[in-house]
Amino acid sequence: YGDWADETARKIVQEYLAAGNPLPDAVIGANDNMAMGVCNWMDDHGCHVPQDVKVASFDCLEDGQNFFPALTTVNRYWDKMGYQGLQLLLKKMAGEEIPKHTVVRSHLECGESCGCKLSEAKAQARLKAGRDVYAKRLTSMVQDGHYRNLYRFMRKCKTAEELHHSLSFFLGPKPS
Repeated sequence: YGDWADETARKIVQEYLAAGNPLPDAVIGANDNMAMGVCNWMDDHGCHVPQDVKVASFDCLEDGQNFFPALTTVNRYWDKMGYQGLQLLLKKMAGEEIPKHTVVRSHLECGESCGCKLSEAKAQARLKAGRDVYAKRLTSMVQDGHYRNLYRFMRKCKTAEELHHSLSFFLGPKPS
């Protein structure tokens, strides 16, 4: 049930517990976004994942792997499914027979949300992702500064000629 959104999962957990139901042993989200919503709801309400509730999901999104706790999730290999689907479509369009069923194997990616220990490689990847967030924020701040300056140069332009002159000045070589 749901629209694959974290807010939907939060609402479902809230309604389930508001109805007087006990805290479940585990929650399996339809996707990683919903599982992260469950984890956040639990944390916001004093419940701890995985100590109080185990959480798992599907899709193996990068955000879910970098989340805390890192999600236990089933990697359905959407890229492989898409590739195989396209190959089957091309065969069908070429008049070839295709199998009625095709299996793409999935893989369980164990994370902390079910109580498993995070592998060293995944822990290092999460640390790197945290550092990358900082670097992206700095890059974004520099870009925002450039956009503000560009706006300052362009906002007074009333004609194409003024815009051309302003952009030429803004983008051209700076005097030393």
